[in-house]
Amino acid sequence: MAATDVGIKITAVDQASAVLQKVAAEAGALSTSVGNTVSSFKGLAAVGIGASVAAIATGFAASVRDAINLADSFNKLSQKTGIAVESLSQLNYAAGLSDVSTDALATGLKKLNVAISGAANGSKEQAALFKALGVSVRDASGNVLSADKVFSQLATKFSESADGAEKAAGGNAIFGKTFTDLIPLLNTGAKGLSDLGTEAKKLGIVM
Repeated sequence: MAATDVGIKITAVDQASAVLQKVAAEAGALSTSVGNTVSSFKGLAAVGIGASVAAIATGFAASVRDAINLADSFNKLSQKTGIAVESLSQLNYAAGLSDVSTDALATGLKKLNVAISGAANGSKEQAALFKALGVSVRDASGNVLSADKVFSQLATKFSESADGAEKAAGGNAIFGKTFTDLIPLLNTGAKGLSDLGTEAKKLGIVM
């Protein structure tokens, strides 16, 4: 593995792990507390009291658990791809509005990261592929770009390309079979992704 790739992953861990470990710990405590509350309400529901409140508490507990699981999955994906958790949560928001699942997004980003690593570390085939698409995997200083930055460039290129065999060939070469699932998100374009990321921040749902 090249030094640049190691640097990317270490940076991601530094940025995400400490914060998300604290979030997970606090959320875990909250989940336990909510679970106890739900049990109490279920006891009341058994005697015909508080049934509707018990249902609300149960739904809240499920939401807390979902948030914990999502935070954990973003933390792991951040370490694998070098993408900051904040950027992942923004992309996931945009993906949801494009009917693209979190799993499809994660799979696509991991495949993209492999392609970037190949192009940056001497794979002529991968380098030629990005060059043909007019996409750079390095910044002006020669540093390897994170997958979300390259994804943004690809979104611009694919959003401007007509659907067809050529577009499918380029997309499949980078994302594999996941490309089909990612098309609605990529067609949003870089500006669309940026705007949705800003919207996610305003809504307070960015980790």
